[in-house]
Amino acid sequence: MAPSAEMIRIALLALLTGAALPLLIQLFVTLRALKRSAETIERRLDQSLRDLNALTADVRQNAAESTSVASLVGAAVPAIVAAVRAFRTSMNDTPPAASNKTTGSPPEVASEKQGETS
Repeated sequence: MAPSAEMIRIALLALLTGAALPLLIQLFVTLRALKRSAETIERRLDQSLRDLNALTADVRQNAAESTSVASLVGAAVPAIVAAVRAFRTSMNDTPPAASNKTTGSPPEVASEKQGETS
């Protein structure tokens, strides 16, 4: 081979190496930044999932407690309704007629007797 062909070959190899090294360095820096970002996201995701699990447990516990409260209220409602109906019924009933203390008869009869005597 001629010395000029050898020089061209060496020059091309140096040019490719000179272009490839910055590309490889940039690729390394980019992959390192991607790895750090993935680790940060993983930590945040783990914390978010822990928080979500705690929140879900709280919701389940509150749902179980509210179910028991709801069953208590459901059991008490018929008794309350019955008490209100009884109270309304007692308020609507007319009291029994009082007897006349002097004659011992109801007021209507006492007024009739007074009309006969006068």
